[in-house]
Amino acid sequence: MAQTTSNHQLLPRSWPVNGWTQLAAIAFVVLAIVVPAKVFYYFFVEEFAAAGPERQASNQTAGNNPIYLLIWLGLYLWAVARIGLQVLQSSLHPVILRAVPIATLVLASAIWSVSLPRSLHHGGGLILSAAIGYVMAQSLSPRGFIVVLRRTLIGLMLLSLLMMVIAPHLAATPRFDGAWLSDNEMRGVFPVKTDAGWLFGLLFMLIFWSRDWKGALWTRVAMGALTLYAVLLSNSATGIACAAAVIAILFLTRFLPDHVSPMLRTVYIGIIVFSLLLPFIDIGPVAAMLGRDPDLTGRVPIWEAGRQFILARPLLGYGFGGFFATTPNSPAWEFWTLNKDFQAAHFHSSAYEMLIACGLLGLVAYLHLLWSAFQVFYNPSVEVDDRLLVGGMQIFFLIGATVDFTFMSYNSYVTVLLFYCVFAAGTQYPRAQGPFVTEASVIDARPASRIKRRA
Repeated sequence: MAQTTSNHQLLPRSWPVNGWTQLAAIAFVVLAIVVPAKVFYYFFVEEFAAAGPERQASNQTAGNNPIYLLIWLGLYLWAVARIGLQVLQSSLHPVILRAVPIATLVLASAIWSVSLPRSLHHGGGLILSAAIGYVMAQSLSPRGFIVVLRRTLIGLMLLSLLMMVIAPHLAATPRFDGAWLSDNEMRGVFPVKTDAGWLFGLLFMLIFWSRDWKGALWTRVAMGALTLYAVLLSNSATGIACAAAVIAILFLTRFLPDHVSPMLRTVYIGIIVFSLLLPFIDIGPVAAMLGRDPDLTGRVPIWEAGRQFILARPLLGYGFGGFFATTPNSPAWEFWTLNKDFQAAHFHSSAYEMLIACGLLGLVAYLHLLWSAFQVFYNPSVEVDDRLLVGGMQIFFLIGATVDFTFMSYNSYVTVLLFYCVFAAGTQYPRAQGPFVTEASVIDARPASRIKRRA
C-alpha cells in the first residue's frame, strides 16, 4: 500500500533520520524494555512490614528509592515529551485514539473505586505504558523492534548467567521442592524467576525464528543453546511451553501458506476463550493427569475465593487496581481471610483481574484491546515474517496471561508490548526507509481474507 499523505509525519522534515535520531530511537526502546522489566530491581529494594496480618512477614519494594523512581520518571517524561512535541507540530498520529477507550475507563473507574488514590495511580501508570508503546511504534518498525528486542534480551541473558557466577545469592532464589538443574531457580537480573523464564523463553523463540540473524550459523546455535540453558535454570515450564507452542504455530505457517490467516485467528481467539473460562472450570483432574499441581500452584483457590466479589460488583468492579488496597474498608481483607494459604496480591489472570477491576465493562474493553493488537498480523506495510513474529510474541504472552496477571499490569513490559502492537497495527511503515520511521499514515487494518507468503 502506498503512503497516502505526509500529514502525520512522525519526525519533522527538519529532523531527518540520521545517526542521532536512530540512536535516540534505539535508546528509548532499550529503556522501554529494561525499565518495565525491572532489571537489577534488587539493587534498589528495601524491606518493609507487610500490611496484612495473614500475609508474609516482610516484603521488598523499590517504590521509595529515589534513584529507581527517577529512572521511571525519566522514561515517562521522554515518552510524554515526544508526544507533546508531536502535538505542538500537529503531527500526532491518529492511531493514538485507539487507546482512548481503555484510558477513559481506567481513569473513570476511580469514581467508583474502593480506593481512589490507588486507582488513579494504577490507571495513570497504564496510560503512561500506552504512551511508551505509542512512541515505540512511531520510532521503530516491527523489524527494527524485533532486532533491538532480541539484542537487548541477549545482553540481559548473558548478564544473568554472569550474575549466577559472581553473585549467585542475588541471581538465584531457593525452591522448596528443588528445581530442574539445582536446588535454586535463576532470576538473573530480574526481580523474580517468572520474568526470567518468560523473557528467556521469548528470546529462544526470537533466536530460533528470526530471519535476519547476521552471524554465522554456529553463533545462532550457540546463543540458542545458552538461552535454553538459561530457561532451564529459571525452572520455568511456562517459558518453555509458550516458546514451543508459538514456534510450532509459526512453523505451520510455512506449510499452510493459504490458511495462515484463519489458523492464526482460530489460535488467538481460542486462547482468549480458554483464558476466560479457565478460572471458572475445574481443571484439576486434567492438571493431575499431566503431572501438574491440581491447584495450579494456588491459582484455583484464588479464583474460587474471588468469585463472590465478582458477583457483588459484576458491571463496574472495584476500580482499576483498587481491590488490593490496604485501607480499612478494602475487600482485600475479606479475600485474604477466605484464602489464607495463598496470600496473593493479584488474581493470576489478566482477564480475571480486569473483571474484578472494572467489571464486565472492563472485560469488554480488554478484549477490544487484544483484538486491536492482533491486527498487526494484517498490516500490509510490514513484511510477512515480521508481522508473524510480532504477532507470535502476542500469542506467547497471551498464553502467559491465562495463568498470571501480565497484560494490563500498569508497569509491566508485557503491557508496553501489547500497546506497541495496538499502535503498530494501525501505522503504515515505509519499507524503503528501513526500521526507522520518518513518516506514517493510518491504514485500514481490517483482516484480509488471508495472509500468504511471497515466493
